Amino acid sequence: MRRVVLMLVLCAFVLESPDGSAASPDIVLYSTDVSTIQGNWARTASSTAAGGQNLLSTDNGWSTTASALAAPRDFFEATFTAPANTPYHVWLRLRAINNVTANDSVWVQFGDAIDATGTAVYPIGSASGLLVNLENCSGCGDAGWGWQDRAYWLTQSPIVQFRSAGAHTIRVQTREDGVRVDQIVLSPSTYMSSAPGQVSSDSTIIPKPPVIVSPTPFHGTPAAIPGTIQNEDFDNGGADVAYFDTTPGNNGGQYRATDVDIESTADGLGYSLGWVVAGEWLKYTVNVATTGSYTIGFRVASKGPAGTFHLEINGTNVTGPLRVPDTGGWQNWTMVSATATLTAGTQLAQLVMDTNGTKAVGNFDRMEFTKVSSGSAPGTPATPNPPSGTIGLAITPTLSWSASGATSYDVRLGTTSPPATTVASDITASSFAPSALAGGTLYYWQVVAKNSAGSTTGPVWSLTTVTTTTSAPRLIVFQKSADDATNVTSYLLEVFASGVNPATATPLASSDLGKPAADVNGDISVDRSTFFSALTPGSYLAAVSAIGPAGRNRSAAVAFTR
Repeated sequence: MRRVVLMLVLCAFVLESPDGSAASPDIVLYSTDVSTIQGNWARTASSTAAGGQNLLSTDNGWSTTASALAAPRDFFEATFTAPANTPYHVWLRLRAINNVTANDSVWVQFGDAIDATGTAVYPIGSASGLLVNLENCSGCGDAGWGWQDRAYWLTQSPIVQFRSAGAHTIRVQTREDGVRVDQIVLSPSTYMSSAPGQVSSDSTIIPKPPVIVSPTPFHGTPAAIPGTIQNEDFDNGGADVAYFDTTPGNNGGQYRATDVDIESTADGLGYSLGWVVAGEWLKYTVNVATTGSYTIGFRVASKGPAGTFHLEINGTNVTGPLRVPDTGGWQNWTMVSATATLTAGTQLAQLVMDTNGTKAVGNFDRMEFTKVSSGSAPGTPATPNPPSGTIGLAITPTLSWSASGATSYDVRLGTTSPPATTVASDITASSFAPSALAGGTLYYWQVVAKNSAGSTTGPVWSLTTVTTTTSAPRLIVFQKSADDATNVTSYLLEVFASGVNPATATPLASSDLGKPAADVNGDISVDRSTFFSALTPGSYLAAVSAIGPAGRNRSAAVAFTR
């Protein structure tokens, strides 16, 4: 078993005020994709156009060259789907009637385009538009079809992105009438730095990307974050689109006619996912209200040693590996949690099952998303594995543990092993803060878990208090077990509100420490000055977890004041 110890070293421990998706495909629009045609525009046949058709504005000898119109009479629109915050290069294939340069330009606008700084650009309903002019330089002239993304005399950027994921609108309005349009391409990579074809005498037809069926929200609209999402309410779309299940049919036979295994909960109030094994996944379309840090809690259960899972947002793993604890029954629920930064807007969440326990990953009931604000009360409680090992402490520790089925505990503490003195009797909370302990002294502590059927004495844990005069905020993880180098993959620092039980509480903030190199003594020292300085002044607890293939092991907590 990994042994984790935590020492937060600092003078009097008072901090003064000074955590693999594929690339998006090209968006290719033909005239047949246009849904709205107004005024001087019409869809007409053309043997040289994509799909045999183009959009044509009749040459009436007039134009709107000064600026785009907020309420134009002559325009066409198309809709497309794109993710949020992905840069696209906009290209149009144009042709001027009779190759006359007075018939070769349009204004392009979008429903919700932004630039790299998040500022709206070329919005529909404004006088701002991307001017796309076919002639490539003054006096160059036009010759047949050509690809263009701008006007040669302007410095407008043809690179746009979108504030949120989902459906978007592009509007093309008349600048000089007498122009034809047959293809619009928005490219995030293929044509980011070069055109899809020639600027004149072009015959390039860009093929449409294969149609990808996307999942849709189960209740019709994206699930709100912050909020609660029932795990059985995964998206519509079917197998390999909204979910992947390794066995055919619904083993539980409840709620939905899919291959996902759903059963009624023991309390009769809802449903949960059962028979969940590694390799399976489910998708949920969500809408994040505001960008920020969120605590994500998962209500899970397992009868016996369970497996691991993680949550992805838009293809990015935001939680890291989480283990379902042994809760003693498939309907004995507890919460495990992680903290992640989420971006505002519509997102696609994917719950992924990674490894099995003895029989399965575990049962899943719901996910709870809670916005984290600095200094706020902790959210949904979680039950980690109990701490073990030697613990270095700057001041009086808060000892914490967990034990299934216990109704009360005795805590023993002393300088001999096993400890002989009972310092707390029949307490119901699974944590205890002893009186101030002498610095530089090795102590031993032990917990006795009790219920009506008897008692169970836990292992002896040791802790060493330390005294220091250093003022540099450092965090030191001591590793004393020979298997640590093999089993530990990373460390996680978590900060909790003062007075809570870190074994069951949700952290207010966390920092991924990675796996730094150990010194000759096997100790790891990590500077987290910036992390601690960002906390709102107040009293806190801190703990470190070692994370590996078998899950995670958290140290006892250290109290400190910011």
